[in-house]
Amino acid sequence: MKQAPTTNRKRQAVVNRERRRAEISRGAAELFAERGYFETTVGDIAERCGMSKATLYHYFSSKEEILYAMHESLATRILEEAEATAAVTDDPLEQIAAMCRTFFAATHRDQAQVRAFFSFFGELKGEYRGRIDARRQELSALLEEMFRRAVETGAIRPVEPRVAMLVFAGVFNWAPHWYRPDGSLRPDELADFVFRTFMDGLTPRPGTGG
Repeated sequence: MKQAPTTNRKRQAVVNRERRRAEISRGAAELFAERGYFETTVGDIAERCGMSKATLYHYFSSKEEILYAMHESLATRILEEAEATAAVTDDPLEQIAAMCRTFFAATHRDQAQVRAFFSFFGELKGEYRGRIDARRQELSALLEEMFRRAVETGAIRPVEPRVAMLVFAGVFNWAPHWYRPDGSLRPDELADFVFRTFMDGLTPRPGTGG
């Protein structure tokens, strides 16, 4: 029991650090969207976040690490929520719809960071590039598998799962550029619209052989 105060302080220190890292990531993402990745300096990010460069380096070792953290955060969020959905339903269409909702919810919360995920992947180098490339491949494979099972169960017409996945994922690539938080549709409503619009084109058609 005597160690509880120390444990609580350590836990709170971790929470505070992660909160500060998230603030820096948001500030950096806004600048990347406004100016571009290469045109933004660490000093610019520090100024946007109201701190010195020395303080920023306490949380991130470089601008590239900040960009990497944005990619890792979004990929992890989508994968974890996809796994949570898979734990409660094996319906591939429900899983695809859930992934769509997860994406638009993330875009609503952190539009600039989601935009950075799709716009500035090429700026990552070396180990950072390798790690995120693996995560992106994991996301693509997961979504492709959902489409494959949707075909196998007859939920959608017989189509090439990978092509369907790539076309569907194209919506995600561009959504951060056109999405408006003050639009007429809530994130979940927009996700449902995108999902239904796409899937209606893949609905089996009686008498046509698919």
